[in-house]
Amino acid sequence: MHQKDHLLHLCSYSYESGGPASVILNHSRFQIDSGMDVTIASSMDQAHHAYPTAPGVHLEIFKQSIFSRILSEFSWTLLFWFIRKRNSFQYVHIHGLWYFGALLPFIIPNKAKKIVTIHGFLDPYAWNRSAWKKKLLWNVMQKRFLRQADLIHVISREEEQIVLDLFPDLRSKIVFIPNGIEDPIKSTLPAPAPDFVDRIVKIKAKSSFVFLFLSRINRKKGLDILVHAFEELSRLHGSAIHLIIAGPQDDYSEELDKQLATYPHANIDVFDVVTGSNKAYLLEQVDAFILPSYSEGFSIAALEALAYSKPSILSTRIGFAEELISADAALICEPSQASVLEAMQKLYTDTDLQTRLAKNARALFLANYQIEQVAADFIMAIKQV
Repeated sequence: MHQKDHLLHLCSYSYESGGPASVILNHSRFQIDSGMDVTIASSMDQAHHAYPTAPGVHLEIFKQSIFSRILSEFSWTLLFWFIRKRNSFQYVHIHGLWYFGALLPFIIPNKAKKIVTIHGFLDPYAWNRSAWKKKLLWNVMQKRFLRQADLIHVISREEEQIVLDLFPDLRSKIVFIPNGIEDPIKSTLPAPAPDFVDRIVKIKAKSSFVFLFLSRINRKKGLDILVHAFEELSRLHGSAIHLIIAGPQDDYSEELDKQLATYPHANIDVFDVVTGSNKAYLLEQVDAFILPSYSEGFSIAALEALAYSKPSILSTRIGFAEELISADAALICEPSQASVLEAMQKLYTDTDLQTRLAKNARALFLANYQIEQVAADFIMAIKQV
């Protein structure tokens, strides 16, 4: 290879946009180390906060147009930038569906190999959000463009089956590679902020057990059922049990505020975005992790909890629930209030279960989801296109 291959990631690269940004950060470190040039192009809401980048990665942020109300994340400046740069990239990696960046490389002729990572966007729950717009876009462009992709990357076996059902003739283009992260236990981070530590210490001082929800405050994350289930658990065991809800505001933030305004106990604390050393400290200090989502592609937050040996309660929609069940590495519940309550009750009252899940979670992470192997598999897959 006489010159470096140049890879372009297209996505909304912000904390508020969820998992794809984290996936890109984790992979791009190794793409740089493998000798690639890496650029991230993001049409991003001005109220959102850009995700960090790995050393050597170029981040280009573009202002969204008023037309983004019609086509999500539409940006004139991104369009003109891509027209100028379109033949500079050997690979264009498209993250997700139903937005301007997912269509752009197929609308504007270019020489790049096109990789599409689905990220759960074909899940039935995701389909039903803004359903008429998605069906229109799917029938007019998105389905045809997905068929034209050089590689379709799926991150769960369930997602693989969804794509195969839609495109049974494209089996040779589909590759299954799960998400992965660096082992956080091996990371060297500065000390967490003193005021953050003080807040967590105060919560733990008055608590017998602390559950953590760490994700976007998004409707699909199951916060409605979580708060109701936790209220019932508190009635059973008293308010010494605690729930921390941490994550960037999203489409459920106002409703969560309304729920908590009438919540009868004082054992739920809400944090905004928690990152870096503070997030590491938070995950170390809590007793259990919970994410009762209605829909996930493959949750990075859940993967982080496993890496920290946290006994976890995750829904059947988490993206890799079957693997977790097989490894006895988490409690898997239905995304319903009754099922979440049953799982929380079981985990809280069974210390042997807590110990077993913690041990198995860490073992499963080390065996299957370390980013070094996952990223190497992905680089190999795209170079074979």
